[in-house]
Amino acid sequence: QIFRSPELLGPRPVPPTLGGLSTLRIASLQAVRESPHKEIMPPRQYWCNYVGFVIMGVINNVIFCLVISAAQSLADGFGYSNLMPLVTWAEVGPGLLFKLWNSFCGHLVSYSARFYGFAAMNTIGLLGVAFAGDLGGTGLAHFIVMLLAVTLLGCACSLGEAVALGFLELFPAPLVGAWSMGTGFAGVLASVLYLLLQNVGLSNQIIFLLNLIFVAIYLVAYIFLIRPPPRVKLEMPVLNDEKDEHESSPLIAKAQPITWARARRVGWHVWPLSLQLLLVYVFEYAVQTAAGYVQPCSERHSSDVVSSNFYVISQFCYQFGVLVSRSSLRFIKIRRVEILTLLQGINMVWWLLVAKTLWMGSPPWIYIMLPLMVFVGLLGGASYVNVFYLILNDDSINIEDRDLAMNLSGFLCNTGIVLGTLITLLFSTTLFNRPACA
Repeated sequence: QIFRSPELLGPRPVPPTLGGLSTLRIASLQAVRESPHKEIMPPRQYWCNYVGFVIMGVINNVIFCLVISAAQSLADGFGYSNLMPLVTWAEVGPGLLFKLWNSFCGHLVSYSARFYGFAAMNTIGLLGVAFAGDLGGTGLAHFIVMLLAVTLLGCACSLGEAVALGFLELFPAPLVGAWSMGTGFAGVLASVLYLLLQNVGLSNQIIFLLNLIFVAIYLVAYIFLIRPPPRVKLEMPVLNDEKDEHESSPLIAKAQPITWARARRVGWHVWPLSLQLLLVYVFEYAVQTAAGYVQPCSERHSSDVVSSNFYVISQFCYQFGVLVSRSSLRFIKIRRVEILTLLQGINMVWWLLVAKTLWMGSPPWIYIMLPLMVFVGLLGGASYVNVFYLILNDDSINIEDRDLAMNLSGFLCNTGIVLGTLITLLFSTTLFNRPACA
């Protein structure tokens, strides 16, 4: 039974609480965070969870990254190539609302319901993008329908990430690395898949419909692989004479009230690290969308394979860098994340200058831009995984506040993406304003 209503079941004594969590549960979560994983769960269960979080991380981001890889093609296909950054913004901007909702109201809904909601939103969004060309009476109407569907996909990704990062509070800290590795691999998978499927002649409609398979795989991973440690007990009111068989299951929502005072207190603790994440993503997504403007239109139809597919290949290079750095937590941990921020800011300035001047938009200079995009991905992925790892292991943040801390940091991460895409959207209609590419 997933939900049990206190009003229907009547009063039941509960242990003393601290910040909405019982002291028993806080002690249980603290033990989970601090103990070696072998002391918390059997190795088989740990590795099932590890594989499950890798798969869920991959699929949470693979559809999001597919839209990023296809952004230029989608904008060109509807005749609005100068509004390509708007596709990226539509995928990220409204997702901030879902981050906020999950931070302040998500505790009212079970983890299970939120994970299933992620699957439903992705299904509807993929169908919307696939059939946008069949809806609406004009090219503009088709473009708007596509943007609405992309918005739904972006909201699903934001919700899935926020829920998963909070959910990881219940597990040993190393499993954050599993999730991060999955999200990093998603970008590589999405860009490679899109490049291959596009070059064998499949349309965007067929490509997006094929991605419905990922939604089914996500649900299988969540249902059959994810199991929290047995020490974790989610105290929910139950019948006095009935044992709750899902007492330690992720299928039950956490009863954890959020107040403005609590949000301010937690936000004050995570602000220094979250600010670095915000700035890195401002710079990173400005670079990503600027990559669509570093070439003259003639190079998009060049016989040179790299030139004609530069945007998609650049996204692969970026995602490859993200994969490597997000998978590095087991080997290296970086505390001075502000260094990553500074380097990413230098990257942004460079890419915007190249996009304005076009002086590296043709072979052989265009080839140099690809390893530079790998570097952009390395910095972004390293900042992401290290910031969240440092938050999860910050002793100044109370154990009952870590779910909220992760959600607030994720919100600022998405804010950075929105600001980065707005920068290039502004430049696309001013500094980069050119005739639309056919």
